[in-house]
Amino acid sequence: MRGISYLFGSLIALTVFASTQVAAQSITLYRDGSYSGASRTLTESVPGLGTIGFNNEASSARVGAGVWELCEDPDHGGRCQIITEDQPRLGVFNLNDRVSSVRLVGGGGGSGGPPVIDLGPTDLSETEPTEPGITFQPPRITREAGVIEAPDALANLITPELISCTTHADRAPNCFAAGEDGALWHYDRRFASWQSLSGSLTSPPDCVTMDGSTIDCFVRSTDNSLRHMRYDGSLGSWENLGGQITTPPECVVSGPNRIDCLARGTDNALWHRGLRSGSWTAWQSLGGVLRSKPECVSWGEGRVDCFVIGTDGAMHHRWLSAGNWYGWESLGGHALRSAPSCTSWGPNRIDCFVRGADSSLQHKWWNGSRWGGWEDLIGRITTPPNCVSWEPNRIDCFARFIEGENMQHRWWDGSSWRGWQNLGGRLTSTPECVSRAANVINCYSRTTRGALQIKRWDGTRWFGWDDLGGNIRE
Repeated sequence: MRGISYLFGSLIALTVFASTQVAAQSITLYRDGSYSGASRTLTESVPGLGTIGFNNEASSARVGAGVWELCEDPDHGGRCQIITEDQPRLGVFNLNDRVSSVRLVGGGGGSGGPPVIDLGPTDLSETEPTEPGITFQPPRITREAGVIEAPDALANLITPELISCTTHADRAPNCFAAGEDGALWHYDRRFASWQSLSGSLTSPPDCVTMDGSTIDCFVRSTDNSLRHMRYDGSLGSWENLGGQITTPPECVVSGPNRIDCLARGTDNALWHRGLRSGSWTAWQSLGGVLRSKPECVSWGEGRVDCFVIGTDGAMHHRWLSAGNWYGWESLGGHALRSAPSCTSWGPNRIDCFVRGADSSLQHKWWNGSRWGGWEDLIGRITTPPNCVSWEPNRIDCFARFIEGENMQHRWWDGSSWRGWQNLGGRLTSTPECVSRAANVINCYSRTTRGALQIKRWDGTRWFGWDDLGGNIRE
């Protein structure tokens, strides 16, 4: 009964007609559209609107301030929609007369956002690097102890994905990981077997495919250099690409016969090396002071967008377009606790996700002309999120939860956010999820005994977890 007594102690007003000014951090629900009819004004989460005589009654809503989640089931269950601004017709979310619970998920007000970004003149070409705009104090590296010392605000966020999976010509996912022996290992689901690809790794791999017939894998080696192997089904040789990097590499395909690899250097700046028509460009510094490994995506030929967490705890953005680098650009955020996970479901569209200061899932997006504000998708996650898109306007995000160390799923279905959905398992790594076809998702993670495990969505239901064996280095 504590929830009910707390509920009535928390409500500022239960009004029949909304003629008074809406309080700060409040939401008013109206029985009819366009803010008319009987209403209820809330200033706290309400797990059951039936307790105030308003279950399945709301048709419109006014947001005084804050970020609010409207759910069709009690206790914030079922299909939910986050709103940050007035909504004259809840029917556009398929929630007309279907709201049973309301949750306050964030403070502040309005959807807002910065103005349209003016790229301005070229500030850095691929061959003529200059100093960047981020000048935050870097952490102090203690080489003798092999650790990085910094104030809490500058703590590093190097929590890499242990597994890298990509699709091959036969569309069967291929997964790669560092084994306990320090070599690169490959799991081919067609043959349900592991294969050693040799090497001396000090990071998990990052693997990409340019043409679907070969896979290019990149790792940091024992001398901190970037190493590359092209895999075509048989063991290849390692290519030394040099450099001195302190994070796992982040590599993206940005066009035919184009790969861009980025990582943090020993000076804590972002460094880049690219493959152009079969030849590698020289290493170049893109500046900055990084607190996380970079996360990069490409939504068009020659376009690369990279995101990092700076030492101010905010997310920063630098991008390559038509052969020139632009930025840095601060995208805000406060005390962010993981490297970003970004995906693009169409040209000039980017969605970035990150673990927030309170361990919630935070979302920021570029719609082709401007950045949206930070959106709180709640949750209690312990790993960086992993987000994928298998069709336009569809995003699926996965992360390990604090409770139970299981994998949970939250997804955008084209009109609203749904979940969290508990997919079970017990994870000791960030999930690695790939989509090899529309409405098909394979998620991989490390088990408590170090093996690879898989959870599969076939378009109708989830299967697994299945143990695929192996011995993945933590």
